[in-house]
Amino acid sequence: MGDYKYNMPPPFQGIIGTCGGCCAGCKQKCYVRHSYFQPSVILGHTINTWGLRHEPWKVREDIAEQLSKGKIDIVRINQSGEVENVFQFAVWCELARRFPDVKFYVYTKNYAVAEAFLVGDQVAPNFTVNYSIWHDYGVNEYRRVMGHPNVKAFVYDDGYPISLKVDAVCPAYKRGPTGRVTLDHNITCEKCKLCFDSKVHVTSCIDH
Repeated sequence: MGDYKYNMPPPFQGIIGTCGGCCAGCKQKCYVRHSYFQPSVILGHTINTWGLRHEPWKVREDIAEQLSKGKIDIVRINQSGEVENVFQFAVWCELARRFPDVKFYVYTKNYAVAEAFLVGDQVAPNFTVNYSIWHDYGVNEYRRVMGHPNVKAFVYDDGYPISLKVDAVCPAYKRGPTGRVTLDHNITCEKCKLCFDSKVHVTSCIDH
């Protein structure tokens, strides 16, 4: 979010986004980045980022309070941005263990942190870790953990050939006869479940 110069209320001034050094290739096509013409979206993401950096325990308990009401059964972690460190990943692992009937899932390029928790057997069965694959970025890292039951791969398909076998294609995005990609709003992640509640290992999604 460093490209955007909106006036934020304290203490949220100067917050830079979480993608760090992993977004050089996909920055221009990032669908979240394209939503940043809306100040309200930027503010919401900024507050979430600040919370995870400075008060992750409060974020954990705030989410736990919502989940304890029993009305939520699927949680997508980090709707935008990236897991920055082991402390943040530990928050999600703990929440998944505390709420075994809730499905948690995340997309990440922070492979080192994810692998450390996966290899250490600290990821609960109800927490799916989707390795985000961009061209060749992440392919080797995914192969190191591809046999783990909690791991899937999510491939951004812009026509670049990759060496992974794709098992399924996200049905929400379709390319028409003119090449234009459209979103079917009737197909939601909660209905599809490819990324967190299926036997599919590698899912691709059309460039959008």
